[in-house]
Amino acid sequence: MKLFRETIKVHSEGRRPGFFMLTKPVQEIIDRSCVQEGVCVVYSHHTTCSVMTQECSFDESYSGLEFLQQDLTDIFEKIIPTCRKEGQYMHPGPKASEFGLQHNESKPESLNTDAHLRSVFLGRSESIVIINGKLDLGEFGHIYFVDFDQTRPRDRQVQVQIIGLGIPCEFFAGDWETPRFRQFIEDFGKTAATIRFLRSMRVAVIGKMSGMNDILADEMSVFKKLGPEYVHDTLGPIYRNMEQVTEAEIDERIRLDKEIFDVDPKLSYDSHAYAARFYLGIKKYLINGRFSAFTIHFDNVSFDGRFKQLPLMAASHLLAEGYGYAAEGDSLCASMVAAAHCLGGGGANFTEMYTMDFDRRAIIFCHAGEGNWATCRDGIKPKLIDRFLGEGGLENPPTPVFIPKTGPATLTSLAPIRGDTFRLVLAKGQMLPKDDLTRCEMPYFFWSPGCGVERCVEGWIKNGGTHHEVISLGDIAERWKMLAHYLGVEYVEL
Repeated sequence: MKLFRETIKVHSEGRRPGFFMLTKPVQEIIDRSCVQEGVCVVYSHHTTCSVMTQECSFDESYSGLEFLQQDLTDIFEKIIPTCRKEGQYMHPGPKASEFGLQHNESKPESLNTDAHLRSVFLGRSESIVIINGKLDLGEFGHIYFVDFDQTRPRDRQVQVQIIGLGIPCEFFAGDWETPRFRQFIEDFGKTAATIRFLRSMRVAVIGKMSGMNDILADEMSVFKKLGPEYVHDTLGPIYRNMEQVTEAEIDERIRLDKEIFDVDPKLSYDSHAYAARFYLGIKKYLINGRFSAFTIHFDNVSFDGRFKQLPLMAASHLLAEGYGYAAEGDSLCASMVAAAHCLGGGGANFTEMYTMDFDRRAIIFCHAGEGNWATCRDGIKPKLIDRFLGEGGLENPPTPVFIPKTGPATLTSLAPIRGDTFRLVLAKGQMLPKDDLTRCEMPYFFWSPGCGVERCVEGWIKNGGTHHEVISLGDIAERWKMLAHYLGVEYVEL
């Protein structure tokens, strides 16, 4: 059983009864509660106010009230006329007037007996059943808060308490021997495993780029809502690990790299060895800290003074090994890359929208040079090049360069909206076989969105999609949708 409570604030102007439709804000509270089956109680502490359910009348009187609201006001005026002078009703008597003065209520403001009586007739609460996470109001029903006190403008509060089960579930109807059922079970299993993975995930965060606000999220909200724990650290432990790496470990890494990559003949042993040492130092740090994902802001590496290169090869190797990674301190994206590995079986990449190719109806993706080389196209060996970058005044970082497998691919972004409200933005598309950017010294992807280039980019911006993204091989949209459902995250598919 789950209890969830929030308050809605409204302002009434006085002079006439005020009606406020609360259907949408109450539903938003239910969405935040993640309760799927239960009861929502909407109630008021104010003894001159009411809560009711009724349909919307659409048409309005000259006073600004919907026709049904005006009719109700007119009927009340006949049976409980508005209190206009002292003595019209027995209340307020001398003691009540004195009590009001002690609580900063003037004598004219205490002439609201009609509002008290009308509140008694309509009541100050409504209980609405929640089914599948939605208010069961019928086809035309809405929730209204009514302030009958006409004596002065007032700030009012409406309480919403939700009681119920916050356990979402999935349903399947069909033949259990069909491929559709097997796919459903696989999607559900992968989603359940990813939720468990997120709940135990630790993410190493080494620096954040200042001024990049779409990488910022409330970390306690992330922990409470999604599961990952962010651990802020420095480069010191990684540097100590690098000092302990042996020459034998470095030579073994270089040997493996020569099997995996077409290694640039211009890449010196010393440069390759340093990149291998950096990779091994980071990996030992992740293992010792039980981290599933990490992010390093490159300025921290540049300004530290102890490092010769940026860890592009290290990030690429660790992505290929199933770790989550994002640049510039984007801990939320790093978490989602790790989740995408689990959802899709390892085919995830950290990336960034770069530009649009209107001739090919595609979007080009790339970043500084990190990429999951395990997603490289079959039959084409990834390259490891000696690359001038110049960032931070450091030496050339050995950089993996590859083009991904063609076919279906899923683009996702988890956007922090406010507090513990997050939105998963997703688009499905196809990786194209474009592979002739010979002067592009980093992994790059030509991806054609199924909804169209312009609509995809416009929708991404409109829905708050972040500039860092996760792109996964295969169509895993249904798994992302399930994941959003179980985590209580908004889901938008373009």
